[in-house]
Amino acid sequence: LNFIGWVKSTHFDLVVDLQLVGRTRNYYYLFKIFAPQSFRWLGHVKASPYFLEDVYFKKHPSERFSKLLSKLDIPEPEPLDLTRLAAPIDLPSTRFVFLVPSTSNAFNGAKTWPLENYKALIPHLIQMGYDVVIIGGPKEDHRALSVHERVFDMTGKTSFEQIFYLASKAAFAIGGDTGPMHMAASVGCPVFIMFSKIAPSAEQVGARGKKYHHLTAGDLKTLTVEEVLSPLKSFVQSL
Repeated sequence: LNFIGWVKSTHFDLVVDLQLVGRTRNYYYLFKIFAPQSFRWLGHVKASPYFLEDVYFKKHPSERFSKLLSKLDIPEPEPLDLTRLAAPIDLPSTRFVFLVPSTSNAFNGAKTWPLENYKALIPHLIQMGYDVVIIGGPKEDHRALSVHERVFDMTGKTSFEQIFYLASKAAFAIGGDTGPMHMAASVGCPVFIMFSKIAPSAEQVGARGKKYHHLTAGDLKTLTVEEVLSPLKSFVQSL
């Protein structure tokens, strides 16, 4: 109610809904009822002349946003590059893999590859000639992955800006479908991301960048290290 009151008092000419979910779509009708005023609404509302067609919700968000903004004659945005946001941090290594083991618990944890698999993968990464830098949020615990002196656990020790910096210096990044992997892709880091068919697909929500590979499994909990290693090595050789 406070939000609706704020909209009513501000007198917007245009509302652009980039969230494009049921909750934000409902705002359109609430505004029309409780804050009636003359404004244009750009989003997934069929009553609006700027309606975004259903077919675009099966496409990648970047394509969806480009189509949405084109309805206002706004040209397609340039490819995303967030390197300018990076804040330097002391690098523990000059040749390292950026490892992001944890993801959200959405879809009952379907986005997460088991921690013991990452633990088994790390020796292979070291054998390939890389050190391993692990990042994560302050509530995550990756101590079980410190299996070698060439593993540097920076979980809970990095800001968003420092994550950008680390990713920009990494040989490549590996992890599940989670924010830091998209951040890595946005600074030009090659990314290898594991997806589950239980969660949204790589075609719909996968990272976009200069170099990326999406490995999709029926269930990440049953995806073995051996099944990851082969495409991962091919990915690394292509860099």
